[in-house]
Amino acid sequence: MSSNKMSKKYSSGIDSKDTYKIILENLPSIIFTKNSDLILTYINSQGEKLLGKKVQEIIGKNDYDFFSVEQAKKLREKDKEVLRSNKAVSSYEEIQVEGRKLTLKNQKIPLVDENGNKFILGISQDITEFKQKECELNSSLNFVESLIESSQDGLLVVNHISRK
Repeated sequence: MSSNKMSKKYSSGIDSKDTYKIILENLPSIIFTKNSDLILTYINSQGEKLLGKKVQEIIGKNDYDFFSVEQAKKLREKDKEVLRSNKAVSSYEEIQVEGRKLTLKNQKIPLVDENGNKFILGISQDITEFKQKECELNSSLNFVESLIESSQDGLLVVNHISRK
């Protein structure tokens, strides 16, 4: 099958808004949009899970409705930077949601709709577990390094991979 025929085959299956919505709702990332007033205008099911609220309780609200004043200010500063610079911004944020401390990797992208209105597309990934494992690994590494440094005996390190 030629690439032109293949692209027609695949593109015909994703022309509807419903198909795009299905895709967004099933991504493992948190997807959201905010208008130029920094009001949430869309959030997918992963965002609902993160905030512990239904979409109807989220749309039309802003960061102050879900986060502490300090956290909301930080998040909104990033949003303002995106709108002001008209450039995508990536960041790592530690947030507190419903008593849980989470680490998110955020990407915020400035977009303009067909009417010329600016808005932000946000993509966030919960990397809390990854960061916890990274901390555990660093602790283990620091422990081993301290053992080596405090040892008064010589150490021999052998590479277990044989060379041919």
